[in-house]
Amino acid sequence: MHFSVWCLAALSILSGANARPHHIHGDSLAPRDVALHRHVARDPKKKPGSSKQKSMSGEQGGWGPGIVYSPYANDGGCKDEATIRKEIAMIGEKGDGYKWCRIYGVDCNQVPVVVSAAAKANMKTFLGIYDLSDAGKVAESTKAIIEGVKGANKNLGKKDENDWSNIIGVSVGNEWIFNHPTDTPEKCKSLADSTRTTLRAAGYKGPVTNTDVWTIHRDKKFCGDEDVLTVNMHPFFDPNTDAAGGGTFMATHIKELEKTCPGKKVIVAETGWPNAGNTLNKAKPGKSEQQTFLQELKKNVKDYCVLSAFNEGWKQAGPSNVEKNWGIYSS
Repeated sequence: MHFSVWCLAALSILSGANARPHHIHGDSLAPRDVALHRHVARDPKKKPGSSKQKSMSGEQGGWGPGIVYSPYANDGGCKDEATIRKEIAMIGEKGDGYKWCRIYGVDCNQVPVVVSAAAKANMKTFLGIYDLSDAGKVAESTKAIIEGVKGANKNLGKKDENDWSNIIGVSVGNEWIFNHPTDTPEKCKSLADSTRTTLRAAGYKGPVTNTDVWTIHRDKKFCGDEDVLTVNMHPFFDPNTDAAGGGTFMATHIKELEKTCPGKKVIVAETGWPNAGNTLNKAKPGKSEQQTFLQELKKNVKDYCVLSAFNEGWKQAGPSNVEKNWGIYSS
């Protein structure tokens, strides 16, 4: 099983180093076109064509539903601040109950703008550090997070610039091992540990995790030191699962991860269903299919983050022609 996972990871590197691949059903790791399941969390270095704080495990031990927000315009540049604020306000106005939003990096001045806009929409933010290639870059991003949270507090008119109450978690990396199979769980954990130490000194008391494809987290080395486990899980890329079966697919594999990492609350940090594109056996993209998946997701999973608030035109279409088409709203 592990052999299949790592082989697919290696193939994904050869087919596209900038991708954020997602995995198929762990019980059907058959050879396939790994390029079909790429999602790109923007590499900030590359242009495409202390306040008191409750435990960040949230109410009743979980985070509830969240949603991914991208600060990048269709041309690959940064959205302006007014657009970001307008779009995040729209998410709140829809009234769909999202309690947090996820971002993946620190470029485009996204931390202060997104955190403050999300707070005004009654959402917390799950922050991210994208580049784990060396400790220096991680330290730079950590510093940017600290300064960004201070900026958000200023935007919100808070007296305490070190108030972290709007941050639900910080992910050190996103599918780093899947995309860089020669790196190790120990490296990722070490970078999370150093980031946690720095953030604790700045007043942050919430979880600092490594987020990867759920199959990677079957390795106990990825259980981590927090009381939560953040994973990405996309039923669409299992060719044996349709939209109606996506929720039960996830519930089954969440239970598996809970057995692998006893005592951990599994947070699905990214999932979704494309609204357009090419069919992958039983997995059919479409707006109605997307709505079906979201309904089943809500029935079967409590803690998850939907990819994505809006379509992301800056991404490449990909062989399956789905990469741009994960948005659930029209901006």
